[in-house]
Amino acid sequence: MLLAALAASGLRAAPLDPNSFTSLGTLNLAAGSYTVDSTAMTLTGPGTNFNGVASGSICVFCFDTITVQSGATVTCTGTRPVAFLSKGTAIISGTISADGGDAQVGFTGFTPAGGAGGGAGGTAGDPGLAIPNGNGGGPGGGTASSGNSASGGGGFGSAGANGGGSGTPGMPGGAAYGDLATLLQGGSGGGGGEYTGGGGGGGAIELGAIGAITINSTGILSADGGDGEVANYGASGGGSGGGIYVHSNAGLTLAGTIRVRGGGGGKGGC
Repeated sequence: MLLAALAASGLRAAPLDPNSFTSLGTLNLAAGSYTVDSTAMTLTGPGTNFNGVASGSICVFCFDTITVQSGATVTCTGTRPVAFLSKGTAIISGTISADGGDAQVGFTGFTPAGGAGGGAGGTAGDPGLAIPNGNGGGPGGGTASSGNSASGGGGFGSAGANGGGSGTPGMPGGAAYGDLATLLQGGSGGGGGEYTGGGGGGGAIELGAIGAITINSTGILSADGGDGEVANYGASGGGSGGGIYVHSNAGLTLAGTIRVRGGGGGKGGC
């Protein structure tokens, strides 16, 4: 019963096994821009149109082999974490990104999106329109600013930093949470401020293969949090970095970059 409950919630006691999924064929992405919509469970781009499947809360794309060539960029969006699985090898020379969106100034009511499976940034408030500043999305969302304080950053593997700024003390950062060995999940959004939303939380990516995984010098796996901003009063918090889980039955060669940085908070404020 425990295993059934874990599977239903998206939790698992081990990495996803490529042999448990039906292959979609061979994935070989040439230079160009590609998009994963994990909510719709689609991977699209030049000459590319694949439909994934759900495994608990995760959007899964399984292939015989995976090749992402130099100059190819795969941007992962949507509400679900994304898993790329290979029954053979996986060679990454391009970029697979689930970065959270950056805050923007002046777009009241705007909520920066998280990367695939990441929490959205807190809403940009507008007191004149009775739009409140919003807390960041996700289990460790940063606290929205109050008055001319700064918002808190989102939390994930470690607690988010308290907001900083001039005038009044910053608001609390988001709480620490998460264990990628049991749950593939993204980071949380930073708190929003007046006239600027918080940075979106980095998303979650799993890359697994039966054969060897090679991330070449030009290869990048990224789940960075989005940056906060400064507006008229206070500043918004940055989103936390997300989660990247890489596993292979035949070893990993890493010459490139695996990155999960937290977004910078807005500095200062009036």
